[in-house]
Amino acid sequence: LYSASAFRYSAALARGAHSHAILPQLLGALVDRFGDLSLPEREGALSLLLPWVQAFGARAPQLCAADTGSWDSVEGPGEAAVAEVLGSHLALCRKSYLAARAVHSQGGGGGGGG
Repeated sequence: LYSASAFRYSAALARGAHSHAILPQLLGALVDRFGDLSLPEREGALSLLLPWVQAFGARAPQLCAADTGSWDSVEGPGEAAVAEVLGSHLALCRKSYLAARAVHSQGGGGGGGG
């Protein structure tokens, strides 16, 4: 019951007008703290962030289209946000892979930090 409420609340926040500006920081915090979380905590955090990522993905074309300038101009804020989100996703993939590999090499399926 309590976790369902958290997921609904997170999904509602993700649909907010400024969620695209918040997601990079949320993902960055998860990347930074990933090793301190147990496997169930990691799964919960990723599940809570899924609606944020989906909403961001839907808005990404508009964010990048808003960045106007010449072809050689510096990356705009929309493109920078997309790059930051994609970089955090890549970091989470790497950390998840290394954590799964460590569990597999130990011959177990525990869920501790790592």
